[in-house]
Amino acid sequence: MRVRSRNLDRNFTIISFNGASIGAGSAPMRFRAQRFAFLAVPAAFLACVACSDDRPVYPPIVINIIGGGADGVGNATSSGDTTSTGDQPSSTGGSSSDGGSSTGGSNTGGSSTGGSSSTGAGGLLAHCGNFWSGQDPPVKTQCDLANLKDGGDVKGDISADTTLKSGNFYTLKGVVRVMQDKTLTIEPCVKIMGADPSSVLVVLSSALGNPTQGCSYPGGTMTHGGKLMAVGEPMAPIIFTSSKPVGHRAASDWGGVLLLGNAFSELAAPNVRVGAEGLVKTECYGYHTTEFNDESSGDLEYARIEYASQSVASGSETNGLTLAGQGTGTVVRYVQVGNSGDDCFEWFGGVMNADHLVAYNCDDDTFDMDTGFSGHLQNLFGRQDIRSTEDNSFAYEVGSNKNTTSSAQISNTTQCGSGAGVVATNQRGGVYALSSPNWSLMNTFLTGFTTKGGPTLVAGIDVSPTAIINSTHMFNQVPPFAEAGKAVFDAGMGNSLMPPDRFCNCWANPPVPVAATATPGLKPTGFQDETASYVGAFPDASPDTNWMKGLWIDWSNN
Repeated sequence: MRVRSRNLDRNFTIISFNGASIGAGSAPMRFRAQRFAFLAVPAAFLACVACSDDRPVYPPIVINIIGGGADGVGNATSSGDTTSTGDQPSSTGGSSSDGGSSTGGSNTGGSSTGGSSSTGAGGLLAHCGNFWSGQDPPVKTQCDLANLKDGGDVKGDISADTTLKSGNFYTLKGVVRVMQDKTLTIEPCVKIMGADPSSVLVVLSSALGNPTQGCSYPGGTMTHGGKLMAVGEPMAPIIFTSSKPVGHRAASDWGGVLLLGNAFSELAAPNVRVGAEGLVKTECYGYHTTEFNDESSGDLEYARIEYASQSVASGSETNGLTLAGQGTGTVVRYVQVGNSGDDCFEWFGGVMNADHLVAYNCDDDTFDMDTGFSGHLQNLFGRQDIRSTEDNSFAYEVGSNKNTTSSAQISNTTQCGSGAGVVATNQRGGVYALSSPNWSLMNTFLTGFTTKGGPTLVAGIDVSPTAIINSTHMFNQVPPFAEAGKAVFDAGMGNSLMPPDRFCNCWANPPVPVAATATPGLKPTGFQDETASYVGAFPDASPDTNWMKGLWIDWSNN
């Protein structure tokens, strides 16, 4: 969602995480002038150099080298050369975007040992080497993405149970709707290619929109919505992408994927449902009741959605993946959304849970949640696009110009902005939480948000534990928001201004968003993994904890 009201006359508390990351430390929060000075001391640099013509060139990345000391403020600068002068990792061994086979590997095409930070500073950043990518997952289904067969067109309404078979690619033409009580099954090792911006896959909820009545309904017996059963494998993923050839694909080449359900929506009213954004014809989701909160619109796993998003009017766009009115029965996990023309992921109402999500190079927000969305989201990684011209974009946007809220609980995340040292003219912040006092963000790193403007947090929001990396400034500098933001952050359990131990490079290709040692966090009670009491999306720097492996992940932009 692009159009937002930024009315600061309401009772808001503002914290600016620009150029920062929040992470946990065992030491209590101390707001002293010398701590702010510590964040501004010179730091080692790790240059990110693209090694192929189809990859963006990222700027030098500031890395804080933290020495000993009881409070972690030992040596704040490194003594060695941490500038990368060798080869950066690439996907030339077989990028999943251009049909690399399972034998090529998605993360093993390049090497960072030629001049990585492991050779400088006495090996202080040895954990940042390419080994963190580890080996690709085991192959279950043989999948040669370069040689898929043409399975034909997918168009119109899917009014009977339908299966897209493994080893094929299919062309999505126009608005394709999975009708009520019908299931679209997509097997592993399948590509679905959107023909043009009008091509969109919509899984319908229980009631069709009425062109004359909008989303009003008379009541009566409900039918079950449609389902998308798209369960891929790490090395045999399901890929939703553009039909244009590699090297010519771009954001908004096609429309994206929308799952519409019947769970509670804050904008719904008795006898009135909610119209989905970004569609020419009105399709409805959500009810003004929790009666259907356990329903399912299907299962989406080990999938990638890229180069999507269409706009039908200002403020009415589809996203890479839209999740509207989803119940707890819907499964979304191990999904990457990349190079979307609007948000990567956006939730509208609903109560679903999700885990292991990757948001990459989307023009607007990486994770957006609106209209009363609640649920638990865990293990999220996001990186913003330094090329974006979109204003008012955030790693997390909570609430909207419609004054709706979100009470989602989020844990174990790492979010990277446009990069340290990149001061864009538009606003690309870390968190914007509007009128959502029950929203919670815990066990999280935020880093590289160095653009203008600061996130808005309503009083009472929980942002703990947190740690700051590459901070331009901690809080909004305009009174009284600076004092209010400090109070919110100070109230968080385990919050600290101390960066984690030798945090690596979010902007390498593939990224290495880990610290040398695990940063203790809080127990994420109620989440999918309640043992994940660490800060960040990854437990530590060992290769076996990197869950962003396999052909479902792609870091290229071609």
